[in-house]
Amino acid sequence: MKDFARIGLSAGLNTGKNDAPRERGKAYVMNDYIESVVRAGAVPVMLPVLSDNGLAEKLFDMVDGLILTGGGDLDPFFYGEDPHVKLGSVCRLRDEFEFKLLDFAVKKNIPVLGICRGHQLINAYFGGTLYQDISLSEGSWIKHSQEKLFDYVEHKVQIQKDSWLGSFLGTDVSINSYHHQSVKKLANGFKVTAVAMDGIIEAMEKEDEHLFCVGVQWHPERMSQDKPSMQQIFNEFIKVCKEIL
Repeated sequence: MKDFARIGLSAGLNTGKNDAPRERGKAYVMNDYIESVVRAGAVPVMLPVLSDNGLAEKLFDMVDGLILTGGGDLDPFFYGEDPHVKLGSVCRLRDEFEFKLLDFAVKKNIPVLGICRGHQLINAYFGGTLYQDISLSEGSWIKHSQEKLFDYVEHKVQIQKDSWLGSFLGTDVSINSYHHQSVKKLANGFKVTAVAMDGIIEAMEKEDEHLFCVGVQWHPERMSQDKPSMQQIFNEFIKVCKEIL
């Protein structure tokens, strides 16, 4: 087992055209991701959006694990749907790059943890679909896009006992919630491992033992400083990265 792991964090992208017109664009990773990885004893590596496949793969060769971070909506083009009127802002450049990162992860057997948008992107990459707005999901009644601070606990989820998450979190966990989209059709080869009380899918795991791939819909990085159970997600993920390589 390695003494340390290098964890790639997919970067958000503001092009400077719409998000911040006075800027020429910026790549960024929220500090909470960085601090959560550091607390787990690993080295964070920011993975900025690159259009050159060769350079992107060389950058990816530096990491032992991949965390797909949160952000804006995934372009429904990637799961074969037209944009709904309730779709939020999208960035196809970022979508394409993160799909590339997943290509590399599958090819090199690199463990993947998807958070919020990353969870949704994993589902789309492996053939699933999304509700472009949770209001389109029949029976959903919980407020999933909280207006309180990220570290505020919004609602509970039920976790499958025989899952990776269940092995250290238990079966009943309170989480924050900051999303207006969610998994609709689950990707082939995955199992649902956590649900909200209204049935919205909150976590999933790949069943194929050849690739460790987990997605969570909430933001554990925003609670990890004060809530050991949320930091444990990063601790256990990085443990997996050390064991595989």
